[in-house]
Amino acid sequence: VTQFVPYWLFSSGQILPIFNALLGFMFLSGAVVLLAKWYELPEKYSIVLIFSLLVALHPYHLTQLYYAFIATSIGLWHLFAVIGVMTAWQFVFEKKIKWAILSVFFLLTALLGYASVLQLIFVILIGKFLLSLGTEFQTARKEHRLKKYWLQYILTALFLSVVVLVIYGGIIH
Repeated sequence: VTQFVPYWLFSSGQILPIFNALLGFMFLSGAVVLLAKWYELPEKYSIVLIFSLLVALHPYHLTQLYYAFIATSIGLWHLFAVIGVMTAWQFVFEKKIKWAILSVFFLLTALLGYASVLQLIFVILIGKFLLSLGTEFQTARKEHRLKKYWLQYILTALFLSVVVLVIYGGIIH
């Protein structure tokens, strides 16, 4: 049901293929830019542009734009998934409840709107981990902070898993 809310809010329920696709692509692009920033990609325009284009123009995303009535929603749910994972990471790092509440809100909204966001949530975290294996891992190893490094990823994955299980457990029952 929630997959129809964004296009009702943005276009009064009208199926406007071009508008809905552009809005969906705008939200998806925002998600990719946030992801590039969170992944701490070098701030060279070309690197961020290439990363953004690879993700945003992936055939999976482009085929989603075919469904004009939910293109806006799909882009928005992807943006919410990115924000949800980023705020979960912040919660584990800072241990402030506001980050947990924000994370649960964004993940709940994204998952209730589009169930396949589930895979995206963990792909986002795995992407962060794989990209960190270079400099971040080496720095942690040199500074004898490997335990903290691993704990950040493990606790974030556990937090995300619990949130997902509670959300889906609540839906099923």
